[in-house]
Amino acid sequence: MSDGEKVASIGYEANLITPDTAWMRLHYSHKGKPIDYRVHLTTTRPNYGGLRWWFLCPSNGTRVAKLYAPPNGDIFASRKAYNLAYQSQHETPMYRHLTTAQDIRQRLGGSTYTGDPFPAKPKGMHWKTYRKLKDKSERAAQRSNLAAAAYFGW
Repeated sequence: MSDGEKVASIGYEANLITPDTAWMRLHYSHKGKPIDYRVHLTTTRPNYGGLRWWFLCPSNGTRVAKLYAPPNGDIFASRKAYNLAYQSQHETPMYRHLTTAQDIRQRLGGSTYTGDPFPAKPKGMHWKTYRKLKDKSERAAQRSNLAAAAYFGW
């Protein structure tokens, strides 16, 4: 609500009784136009047992875990249907590698600044895992530096 004015609403219902004919109904308004449709569902059986539910994209029929409704879309559909990219796909190699190095350092409880000493091994982490992460972070930082040097002509 904005100043008491209703600006959006969405509703859903699902029929999961029979996995072969399962669906989820979505009903909402988009740009003042009411929209009401069913998204078919499917299942897989994971190795650990049980059922794993999936959406079938209403646009292209692919099996997906999530549906998206970007500003220019009027239905919920898959990333592929809307040609959506991950943020990292828009990054230059320099920043993509730097982000990798920083994420590992932060995961280990250290500073994201690659000039700081590498974080110590967290308690309970296997040495093999720690060395693997350290090597990956250092390779990524080195690649970021090489990409920066090429970019800036150093």
